Amino acid sequence: NRYDVSIIVDPKKNLDFENFIFNLKKINNKTKIIFMSIEFNFFPKEYIYHNLILRYGQLNRIKIPKNPYSREIRRLLGNTHFDIFIDFGGYDSLITLLFAFSEINRKCIYLHNNMVGEYKLRFVNLSVTFDLYRYYNKLITVSEGSKKENSANFKEYGMDLDDKFTYVNNTVDHETVIKDRKS
Repeated sequence: NRYDVSIIVDPKKNLDFENFIFNLKKINNKTKIIFMSIEFNFFPKEYIYHNLILRYGQLNRIKIPKNPYSREIRRLLGNTHFDIFIDFGGYDSLITLLFAFSEINRKCIYLHNNMVGEYKLRFVNLSVTFDLYRYYNKLITVSEGSKKENSANFKEYGMDLDDKFTYVNNTVDHETVIKDRKS
């Protein structure tokens, strides 16, 4: 009741339609749901840059053109003003990239794990996301230990992000986990 909450959903990420609908029904009915379009509305040259950025980030010093992403945000959200954007996923470089250049003043992104470890072992494209952390105000880890681990790892990666780190303890509804495991 205190906040006007909107959730942005990428339909390409929801291949399990029944589970997607099941989860949508759990959301408070006052929450607005915004569906992203399947494709961005870029000019051909912008698509080339976009694909290079998604593949290499700024590691090769490809300058990120901000205008295409600003236009896409306006197309998606219109003139709606948001006070804060929170990227709860933290792994989707496309969402992180899109909102990095939005006019939303406060942007936060969750780090659910040892992100450098995830980059080295599982998700090579996370380097793109790391390059975008500079456009976010807060990097939220899921525990104090995770905050310390990510801080140390990013320093080894050449990034001092201590002024951006904070943590919110991960809340796990253990009763639901146990109940779902039994069923």
